[in-house]
Amino acid sequence: MGMYQAVGFYFIHCDITIRVKELRCDCSSRNVTFIPTECPSNTTDLLLMKNNFNSLGKKIFTRYTQLRYLDISSCNISAIDKSAFEKLTLLTELNLFDNPMKTFQGNIFAPLDDLQVLHISHDLLSTYPREAWSDVLNLTKVFTYGGPSNGLFAEIFSVILLYFHCDYEGYVIHNYTFDSFKLYQTVSL
Repeated sequence: MGMYQAVGFYFIHCDITIRVKELRCDCSSRNVTFIPTECPSNTTDLLLMKNNFNSLGKKIFTRYTQLRYLDISSCNISAIDKSAFEKLTLLTELNLFDNPMKTFQGNIFAPLDDLQVLHISHDLLSTYPREAWSDVLNLTKVFTYGGPSNGLFAEIFSVILLYFHCDYEGYVIHNYTFDSFKLYQTVSL
């Protein structure tokens, strides 16, 4: 089942998949510059990877209050408004991989009460405001790439995680590289 959305003089085709307790809307690789509003409002999985959003504005996902999975990887996102994820209280997994964003503008994860799985670059996660670390206490899995540029994992890891996976390409691991980690069930490199 597909859905078409008029943009200029052409249509964007989003694939809709319906399964038991899952409604997936896949608008990936459509070169869109905005969050589609034509996906059903009860969408649970929204795949938007490989588009060109540049930034995510205020309350941009409020139409999709049933989202459990959101993939906005490779979307050229350089900024996310701190209210962009408001109303996504059911979201359990968020993929932010491969975006040029360098730092957070406030505590964007605060509204995500059920967020458990995060895909993000290490350097970006390390910029999350210290006063907002309680926003990420429910994370059980973090998938990161790039590893720490200074050879030391960010302090934020001291307050989160039961599982951590990193594609670390460093040549040297120091005695203090993993000092930020608490007692973990699994650390995978």
